[in-house]
Amino acid sequence: MKFGLLVGVGFVAASFGINYQFSNKSFRLLLIDAGYHCSQFVIYAIILGLWH
Repeated sequence: MKFGLLVGVGFVAASFGINYQFSNKSFRLLLIDAGYHCSQFVIYAIILGLWH
């Protein structure tokens, strides 16, 4: 779960943050969209962890 969260926050949220900053979108929208993708990566990590 830690690695899934790390990948989600480190790559996805940072990438979205840069794009949202240039397009002048709100921080709240960034949290919603990045949170969705971060939770996806955590779920992927749980599934792969249980499968291994």
